Amino acid sequence: HCWNWSFKYIEAKLDIIASLGYTTIQTSPIQEAKQPTLDFPTNDWWVYYQPAAFRIDNTGNSALGTKADFEKMCKAAHDKGLKVIVDVVANHMANHMAGNTLSTVIPAYIREDATAWHDYTKDTTDKHYASGDRFGITQYCMGGVPDLNTGSDKVQSYVLDYLKECIDAGADGFRFDGAKHIETPEDGSCASNFWPYVINGATEYAKSTRGIDLYCYGEATDYVLHC
Repeated sequence: HCWNWSFKYIEAKLDIIASLGYTTIQTSPIQEAKQPTLDFPTNDWWVYYQPAAFRIDNTGNSALGTKADFEKMCKAAHDKGLKVIVDVVANHMANHMAGNTLSTVIPAYIREDATAWHDYTKDTTDKHYASGDRFGITQYCMGGVPDLNTGSDKVQSYVLDYLKECIDAGADGFRFDGAKHIETPEDGSCASNFWPYVINGATEYAKSTRGIDLYCYGEATDYVLHC
């Protein structure tokens, strides 16, 4: 796990990584973040987990680097027999200053679309976790960030299009942040086909365009995902 490592730094360390027996590296989220990350303290890691858009950050304001840097690093990794996993934030987007308010940097077509959001006046609480209340866990906000309506066809398409962009750029797999906060097809009244649509769509795309078997996993969840 190359935690907060820039693409250029990862590339410079590939020989060492390979010599230690690793076969795969994982990057921090490479989505556009809520604010520039150049010259920011490494303990501000949370900025990467408040995305502003579903696209690779190519603004020149990311401490990780540009899209071209990512592509170059992926090629170098592949040349050395290493695969690349990208951390993905699909459950929520950036807040504005604090609380579950929508950041003004989120594109208007998402920010101003009421169907793209769950009720961001409500938060998931310890009671929801303790009781296994999947509605409260998947439909309310996590830690002050506005919760996306991952049951929305449009939101699912935004996520899948982003994964395809990453695959085209060289990603071989994905780690999904906050996976337990995204509903499964088995979640009763709050169920959705987010996981089958996104995972199967990305898997098929990776196979058809690059001939690879995509690897996906999620942050700790209490449920097995049947996609």
